[in-house]
Amino acid sequence: SENLTSLKTRFYLWKAGVQLFLQRPLTGFGQDAMRNNIEPYLPDHLKANDIFYIDRTHSEFVDTLVTRGIFSFVGYVGFFLMVLWKSIHRFSLQKPPDEYLQATTIALFTLLLFQSVNFSTITSNILLYFLGGYLLSIITAKRDIIE
Repeated sequence: SENLTSLKTRFYLWKAGVQLFLQRPLTGFGQDAMRNNIEPYLPDHLKANDIFYIDRTHSEFVDTLVTRGIFSFVGYVGFFLMVLWKSIHRFSLQKPPDEYLQATTIALFTLLLFQSVNFSTITSNILLYFLGGYLLSIITAKRDIIE
């Protein structure tokens, strides 16, 4: 029951985040402005009180839309989709496949899935951009990948 409550809460937060995004789709509201703007879109039981307040939607993707707008979202998601696509394409061509490339691709994909239902932290962002940069360096290296 507690897990379902957490899931229901996330759905409420995501819905409220999308509604908030639609108010400023191009530029977003900026960092740390969600707390003051999301409350009208929340059900009563999630509105701020003495115990907690809402300042994230528990989805890095929705948070990006709300705080930075559609252009930043497209750049953010587009970069990681491009890296994932190219790395999957590259290791599908390699014989034998590069285990580091496969492991890093799976790690990046898993981290992006995690961030789709959670907000980012400094640690998760460091790991996210390290994995993305590492994969980008591997997939753009000039070497023969087909024997």
